[in-house]
Amino acid sequence: MRHLGTVPLALVFAGLLDPAAARAASTPVVIVTPQDGDVVPLKFSVEVTYGDVFYGDTDDTGDAPADTVKLWVDGELVDQCSPCTSPNAAIFEVELTPGEHELTAAARYLSAAEFSEPITITVAQEKDAGGCACNTSNRPADALLWFGVLSLSRRRRRASSHSHRSPPK
Repeated sequence: MRHLGTVPLALVFAGLLDPAAARAASTPVVIVTPQDGDVVPLKFSVEVTYGDVFYGDTDDTGDAPADTVKLWVDGELVDQCSPCTSPNAAIFEVELTPGEHELTAAARYLSAAEFSEPITITVAQEKDAGGCACNTSNRPADALLWFGVLSLSRRRRRASSHSHRSPPK
């Protein structure tokens, strides 16, 4: 009879007692874009990749395809897809307020879930790129221009009022 060493024997027993300890690592949930530390605009896309989720109950254990992918921002659920439009990838369109935010994603199968590592992003304050020239006026030059227009119009009034007088009698 062949004798197993203590290490292989311990691995066999660990697999019998806790299948999760002996299973191969499932495909992790990863937030692909944006990446940790990125600065993003107010509206941006979050791309998440995922694989099977390890599921175990009293009757069965194993990897199962994720049926829901969720995205949390600052601990609040902001979006989910169930089922997602493409296998092993989900894209969420997000609009956030300026400042620093933490993003976390999860792939779920029934009550089991695999979570991504949280990432921190900064949402930049967008500059006004509209067509309004409200804040671009040059007030001193504008005042000088209006003063000139007013002076010219007063001179014309005086000149025209002098030319239409009747001669003194």
